[in-house]
Amino acid sequence: MKDFDSILNIWNEQADNTPKVDYKELISRYKKSRNKFSAKIWIELIWMILAAFTIGYLWATLSFNTWTTHIAMFIFELCCFYYIYTQIKNLKTLNNDSLLETPEKHIAYIEGFRKERFQQNTRNYYIYTLALALALGLYFIEFFNHVNTITLVLAVAFSITWFALCTFLIRVVYIRKEEKRFNELIAELERLKKQFTNQEN
Repeated sequence: MKDFDSILNIWNEQADNTPKVDYKELISRYKKSRNKFSAKIWIELIWMILAAFTIGYLWATLSFNTWTTHIAMFIFELCCFYYIYTQIKNLKTLNNDSLLETPEKHIAYIEGFRKERFQQNTRNYYIYTLALALALGLYFIEFFNHVNTITLVLAVAFSITWFALCTFLIRVVYIRKEEKRFNELIAELERLKKQFTNQEN
């Protein structure tokens, strides 16, 4: 894996002596953006690891009366481990510099990663949410035996509201912010690509 200094040297070798684009600034900007992205993913990953351990601890130490609760806990854990796996994969992809030797490869790399992230935030998100909703519904069977009807209705209403808020507001804002970041990076790289094309012609 090449570090950013090596990539900078490769790009500078392809440019003329009076470049229109500050290559060092471009790579530095990308590196800062990537580090921010990585930090965000790391925070989400750490929280999910804590959640997985917490659910596992509760599952192992508490006594449940219904078999549906055990299935619910199992689904919760599966969701946690799926999310952890996805975030680790994202970190690995995000920190891969092996395809950044030219603007074309750089653009293709970012476009590919953007498609992966969009799929995770759309199709995969819906599957993930349905699994969580199923697990929560199974857990409510146990919950129903320990609370009155009003409390159960309020809990269900709160859960539905929270899922709706995450799906139709928080997720949409999240996707827009990511798309904006990707678009800015690709726009800068397109400028760089055009300059190389003009030099070749």
